[in-house]
Amino acid sequence: FVLWLNVSGFRADYVEDSDTPFFDEVRPSSGTLIPPFPTVHYPSLISQATGTLPSVHGVIGDSMLDPETKEVKRFPTNLAQLKAEPIWNTAKKQGISVLVHDWPFSQVQPAENGADVFMAEYEEGKSDEERLNALRDAWTAYQGEKKIRLAMASLIDLKKSARENGPKEPDTLASVTTLDSTLKAFFEKLEAKWPDLRNDEGDKLTVIISTDHGSANSDKLINYEELM
Repeated sequence: FVLWLNVSGFRADYVEDSDTPFFDEVRPSSGTLIPPFPTVHYPSLISQATGTLPSVHGVIGDSMLDPETKEVKRFPTNLAQLKAEPIWNTAKKQGISVLVHDWPFSQVQPAENGADVFMAEYEEGKSDEERLNALRDAWTAYQGEKKIRLAMASLIDLKKSARENGPKEPDTLASVTTLDSTLKAFFEKLEAKWPDLRNDEGDKLTVIISTDHGSANSDKLINYEELM
């Protein structure tokens, strides 16, 4: 059983610079991230989900030209733009039941080998806590023939804070601490539900926490419209 959570905009030094008792306790191993180019949300997360670079999977930005409507769409969902197979479809081919929430291109599933549980649209205003609660509720409510063995979700509150305040400002570091406590509460509730989610007593849950990209320190901000 695998639970994969992406925390957008997370930097490795956030754990050292913030109060994060949960992260300090649970991270047995960690690695450095070499993100793809372009280093933005959609291309990065699709590279993770497909194991390919943007030159292969075809997702080159958070906004892309829709080949059918010829319109540039923010956060596209047209599967014709996705040229590589994401892990949730690969898992389905192998007979694994899958839940995927809020991952780019997961809102529309193919007719064959689509995820068992997914969200039909992305809800912009939800907090990370609400997204985690929705994942847990969907997981525990699933009544399929096979137990969910791959669950995925993406969280964005930290990235929003870094953009609004700056990546190393006190309010952003406070958001790291909030994320830490939110994850702790989520996993405590998930642990209580685990006997109902697993197949057998010996089944274990492997948790992967990744990020799409960090947030670089900014020494100068330029208003391009005003400059031009």
